[in-house]
Amino acid sequence: MAKHIIKNSLGYFVGICEDDESKNFWVNNGYPQSEQITDQVANDIKKEVKEFTSVEQGSVNELVDVNRPLVSVSKENIQENLNKVISKMEEIIQKYENTPAIWNTTLTTLKAINLDNLSFPIEARNWIDALDNNGVSISSLKEF
Repeated sequence: MAKHIIKNSLGYFVGICEDDESKNFWVNNGYPQSEQITDQVANDIKKEVKEFTSVEQGSVNELVDVNRPLVSVSKENIQENLNKVISKMEEIIQKYENTPAIWNTTLTTLKAINLDNLSFPIEARNWIDALDNNGVSISSLKEF
């Protein structure tokens, strides 16, 4: 499945889409630019191994390596972030007609995550990395 970086009208990174249907949705709803990326680059951005530079860093939209240290991720931190993504996804799905099918699948997956099956704290780069390192892989998180 092709992954895409979505960019705003100025060409700045705003998110990652997991498939062509999602890319087409965003292109048709205010984010006119996209660029196909590899699964590895998408995963590296999701796990914060790579990021796009910002104006504050002196250049914009360069994909650079990030030397982010591992941190202790708590159950509460993961639950809080899951709740934010679920809420944002529900809001967008309700707001627009004909949203990409992967969004409903991802929303169902997010709601079904049982954090009681994991041992905390988890050493990881971020909450997404913590889940992924424990066999819970979720698509579309950097889209919202």
